[in-house]
Amino acid sequence: MATEPTPVLILPQMPPVIITPVPTTTLAVPAPAPTPSPSTSPTATTTSATTPPTPTPSPQPATADENGLIRITTNSADQARPVISGNWIAWQDQRNGNYDIYMYDLSTGIETQISTGSENEYRPQISGDRIVYWGVNPTKVYLYNISAKTTTIVDSGREPNIDGEQIVYTKYGNLYLYNISTRQSSLLSFANSSFGYSISLPAISRSDIVFQDNVSLYHYNQGAPPARKLSVAGKTPYDNPVSGSRLITTDGANAYLYDLVANTSKKLTNQSFGSLGNISISGNQVVWNGDNDIYLYDLSTNQLKTLIS
Repeated sequence: MATEPTPVLILPQMPPVIITPVPTTTLAVPAPAPTPSPSTSPTATTTSATTPPTPTPSPQPATADENGLIRITTNSADQARPVISGNWIAWQDQRNGNYDIYMYDLSTGIETQISTGSENEYRPQISGDRIVYWGVNPTKVYLYNISAKTTTIVDSGREPNIDGEQIVYTKYGNLYLYNISTRQSSLLSFANSSFGYSISLPAISRSDIVFQDNVSLYHYNQGAPPARKLSVAGKTPYDNPVSGSRLITTDGANAYLYDLVANTSKKLTNQSFGSLGNISISGNQVVWNGDNDIYLYDLSTNQLKTLIS
């Protein structure tokens, strides 16, 4: 009987050897706790319209050729409506079958797909590190924050334009203003009474808003209402036509400069372009495309030159 307790005492010593590796393998499985990560996804989904993919290196780095040109895209699909702010360029891209919004960082050479929906998204506008655009089915206005990499639905609507903290857009032919800081959208008081639900193509610069109503062009200053009709040739283009108090318009053949403070108009070009559009202005620089070429006009020197032909 004295010899039997000895094996009994040996058996309790073995389980610690066996049990020691078992907890490390079984407890290691629940330790990462994968369940919290899905709980963060619904939160991002409710505040974000789309979750952009991780940026991938662009096949074309931001280096200029012998003519000083930088090729941004190499895909054979249609890329259109480019806009630029600092080192960031945004455009609409049809490489996936429908139009999506893409962005390119000149400082890193990285291209990022911003929208990933199955429907078309159109006409990006950019101010600082924010990009606005609109999509169809149903029509919605989107705001993409480049720094935060988040996309937010602003409202149902179309044709957004942005300047700083302000987004102007149309909704059922009316004109709306959205404040990014307060996240408040408001119908401008004049918009649904005088214009018969036909407002389109708004643009904003500081307190000045320019928009089109049928064939006429109007200017609205947020500090000095009401809206007033402008006696200017042509219409406001889709892209950024306002910079400070300067407005650029076109009649399809020539470009015009309108001073919103002095109420004066000046014809910039004396040649008739077969098709002039997609005008953009920043400070003294005005660019547009005409007759399949891209032109740059310097308001400080009144010089016109061809950039790409």
